[in-house]
Amino acid sequence: MQELSESKVYEFEEFRLDAKSHRLFRRESGELVPLTPKAVELLLVLVQSKGRILTKDELLDTVWDETIVEESNLSQTIFVLRKTLGENTKEPRFILTVPNRGYQFIAAVREIGTEDKILEEEFLTDFQSPEVRSPNSKIQNPKSFRLTLLIVPAVLLLAFGIYKFYPAAKPATIREIRSIAVLPFEDLSAAQADKYLGVSLAEALANKFS
Repeated sequence: MQELSESKVYEFEEFRLDAKSHRLFRRESGELVPLTPKAVELLLVLVQSKGRILTKDELLDTVWDETIVEESNLSQTIFVLRKTLGENTKEPRFILTVPNRGYQFIAAVREIGTEDKILEEEFLTDFQSPEVRSPNSKIQNPKSFRLTLLIVPAVLLLAFGIYKFYPAAKPATIREIRSIAVLPFEDLSAAQADKYLGVSLAEALANKFS
């Protein structure tokens, strides 16, 4: 089989196809859709050539490279794909049979990058820290929340550095600091949508120092 874009991930309808692991998933549930290796390879070739008619000889040479197989192998694999995708042959949504020519993938395909990138984006979107979010709270602005995720570690690091190194540089006349007070942060935005973060961050810092 020809070299595929190993890092690519494709989405079409309710499915997600990972070229790196050669696996097909259902997008909403993440359920793995069982397919034979050749069926996945054939689906990848069709998806990556979306909108273009692929002849039967071209598909045989690509998927069954250096292997002598009959055309019935291709027909049977196409049948398995259609059944797995839940496609009606009379009203195809994914694989169109072009008489006397070959097959064409007709569903809209979205290329969304690598699997690692998807996991990173889903983590940033769905991550809920118990220190900064209440169980019933909702993220009104994902970009603002992602910015908060970057700021919080920096604030913690800065506060810890002050707490850790300040006593060593204090004048001899100042008594050693044995306690520190953490006051709630103020939300200076006009909407006051992140006001709860001020209290939560203070609690998180206090727990960290203790």
